Amino acid sequence: MNFLNQGITSSMLRSLPKNKEGKILKTHDYEIFKRMKGNRIVNNSHVNNLAKSMKEKYIPQPITVNENMEIIDGQHRFAATEKLNLPIYYQVINGSTIGDVQRLNTNTKDWKTTDYLNMFCERKFKDYLIFKDFMKEYKFSLETTMSLLLHTHNIDRPQSADFKNGNFKIKSLILAEKNANKILQIKPYYKGWNRRAFARAMLILFKIEEYNHAVFIKKLKYCSHMLQHKLNTPIYLSTIEEIYNFNSKTDYIYLTRRK
Repeated sequence: MNFLNQGITSSMLRSLPKNKEGKILKTHDYEIFKRMKGNRIVNNSHVNNLAKSMKEKYIPQPITVNENMEIIDGQHRFAATEKLNLPIYYQVINGSTIGDVQRLNTNTKDWKTTDYLNMFCERKFKDYLIFKDFMKEYKFSLETTMSLLLHTHNIDRPQSADFKNGNFKIKSLILAEKNANKILQIKPYYKGWNRRAFARAMLILFKIEEYNHAVFIKKLKYCSHMLQHKLNTPIYLSTIEEIYNFNSKTDYIYLTRRK
């Protein structure tokens, strides 16, 4: 069976046990199950690890489905069990939706932020679709993309929670594109132009009124050797300050003295 099966036939539905909600059921018929739209993409590496463990000792752990046989919880266990041609144990919970999938995984370590991005993109949430396109176009990490679109160098817990809950809203796409293109201008001079700590440093710079990006790019043309990988944002700021102020008689900026 292809786990990405988009539906089940009426004959399959007629073959399902009646009035079995909440009970643990068993089947070898993988075709009756389907992926719920918006659920995270199956990680083949995780499936292989589960399959390896199951092969050593199979301890049945039921998956959860709704009345349409869409998998609510356990899609990786399902894929591993199918791979080994083992029986599937499952429990039907009527009325379960993608919202329940989200709630089940919000407080677990299993779902990564990328999984939430993919889920909301599949559900056609506009800001998440723009987010994904932006990240792909500019080749930034998810965290840096979020910082650019929120116009902040530091993502706090409420903002992170909003993203996972489907409440992410882009602050200014025009400003995000403007800042992303400024960072891209540094690419010829520094291979780590899209590193998270460096991007954070640049976002801090962009908020400083006296900062002149053209001046920084000009200095990089003969000081790029000074820009090496750094451990964190404050060290990047110190190096950027040194480059920016190199051979300057006026228009100094002082980054390391700022909070």
